[in-house]
Amino acid sequence: MLFLPLPGEPTLSTVATILAHQGTTICAPRCDLQTRHMWPVAPDRSELGTTDFRELFSCGPSLRQPPPGWRTVPIEMLDLVLVPGLAFDRSAHRLGRGGGFYDRFLATPGLRAFKVGIAIDEQLIDKVPMESHDVPLDAVVTDSSVFPLSLFSL
Repeated sequence: MLFLPLPGEPTLSTVATILAHQGTTICAPRCDLQTRHMWPVAPDRSELGTTDFRELFSCGPSLRQPPPGWRTVPIEMLDLVLVPGLAFDRSAHRLGRGGGFYDRFLATPGLRAFKVGIAIDEQLIDKVPMESHDVPLDAVVTDSSVFPLSLFSL
């Protein structure tokens, strides 16, 4: 599942296009602003075709959403979730935008996917303040690094 970047967040359109052409099922989050929940949705292969991935999404005033009609993907089917954030630290903690969408989603029973924060180097800080409902990630990838470095010792 790939996030749909807001201004200032890393773009994933090249990754999405490559994965789609390899036949990988790609998902994007659909959010319900009233319930503050999100779930993964994916297009049918025919919807992708040769279209530039960036053209598939509508953009509201502050939230990019997949177009209507994409099918819901069972959370158990996800292998990887790429996660945005305002800031990250070397312990793979993230600071979100305050809505709790990703924390609720990442805490969903049945989600076994590897959770990776995607950031630019400038988003890396010494320590992200964590609250009891915050869900740590498995890794953070920036322009120049991957954290935690213990991933390389697996």
